[in-house]
Amino acid sequence: MVCFYIKQERTIMDIVLNSFSRWIIFLAVILLGISAGASLAEEVLLVPFWESMSPTDFYKWYEEHESKLVAFYSPLQIWSAVIVLMGFVLLIVRRESNSWMMLVATICSLAVLGTFFIYFKNANTAFLAGVMDAEQFKTAMKTWSHWQWIRIALQMGAFCATIYALCSNPK
Repeated sequence: MVCFYIKQERTIMDIVLNSFSRWIIFLAVILLGISAGASLAEEVLLVPFWESMSPTDFYKWYEEHESKLVAFYSPLQIWSAVIVLMGFVLLIVRRESNSWMMLVATICSLAVLGTFFIYFKNANTAFLAGVMDAEQFKTAMKTWSHWQWIRIALQMGAFCATIYALCSNPK
């Protein structure tokens, strides 16, 4: 089986690039799965908890835990996007037909990062400022939740596209 595999490749560089690209895409699948799962957990566990709190209690909790949330989610989402982009570039270099799925994954991963700058950066800053009354806080939580579902959908799209890219290249 190994001999058959090697005979299909033209050069040692092809073998190395094939192996490296598959491992990078496999790593992307893992990171995207963890990232999507963590975002989903945040939505279904933390958001209801936050909504059950008074604004004052939430602001105190958020100020205490915000740095931990950032330290966990930021590297996970940034590295997911970087690794997916690396996988896409490797498939382009190898002229693989499944590179279009990695393009989809890359766009989705970069869009996840974009949601931070479009919405979450200002929302999180407002939470840290702690100036909303009860009604504004309730509205802000609902809006935050809607944006989180968008982020989760993008992460799941990237995850599924990456799995497809990995599975559609049997070499």
